[in-house]
Amino acid sequence: NSFANYSRLTEVTIPASVRSIGQQAFMDCASLRRVDFHGSVAAIGGRAFRNCTALAEVHCPSLEDWLDNGFETALSNPLSYGAKLYAGDNLIEDICVPEGRESINDFAFYNYTLITKAVIDESVAEIGRSAFQDCAALTEIELGASLRLLDKKAFNGAPLTTITSHNPVPPTFDIVSTTATFSNYNATVYVPTGSLEAYQSNVYWKNFSNIIEKDLSGIDGIISSDEVPFVIAGNTVTAKTDMTIYGVDGKTTAGVQAHQTISLPDGIYIVRSADKTYKIAVRR
Repeated sequence: NSFANYSRLTEVTIPASVRSIGQQAFMDCASLRRVDFHGSVAAIGGRAFRNCTALAEVHCPSLEDWLDNGFETALSNPLSYGAKLYAGDNLIEDICVPEGRESINDFAFYNYTLITKAVIDESVAEIGRSAFQDCAALTEIELGASLRLLDKKAFNGAPLTTITSHNPVPPTFDIVSTTATFSNYNATVYVPTGSLEAYQSNVYWKNFSNIIEKDLSGIDGIISSDEVPFVIAGNTVTAKTDMTIYGVDGKTTAGVQAHQTISLPDGIYIVRSADKTYKIAVRR
């Protein structure tokens, strides 16, 4: 209760040296509009930001730092009341989980309404409790090949239309029914070639009526057409329209204007142009 009900508090800076925040630390701070994390906090106590309804901005150095935060409950997360999340100078709207993570912590993006697509790296084995619960704009998720467990309410309340699972072995849920993990079964589920029967007969996935096999062995090749706003040739990307290129850590790599050509190091990138987002591989 360190600052609970302190009505004059408008901004909070959390130094990188802070390893824990106690329960209800900022509860009922009705004027709190901005929180800056200068690192990650391993333990953020229950209801730490409860009733901080004026929160508008949450800042952290990187998406990796944000994912390292440990939230005890949904209201430990300052995003709970509709604040926008910034990693560095970048507003987070789509999620591409950085490489090398083994899990996504509980409540990581609870009630974050700006996410439309989440790409989970192939190293992630577990998505925590309510990690993407009530993400009201989240329509598409891509689950990596190592994913084994979706914890309770991981995507409950998200209006998903497309789920792509790269694991030929269907990931399990924390309970037998998908009721708590997903809020509906209307999404189209794409699974690796040869795994259709495994998903259709699986106690966790069989409630999805539209499960389709697809070659998920690699990133689809980019076809030069009017619908794709760039052309890739080896390490060179030529823009057809203005766009922004991000690394998998969520940081901006480059802003590229129409007809401009840029050379990139080998790797995976996210390209955003207008209202569309693409995941691309650049390699010699």
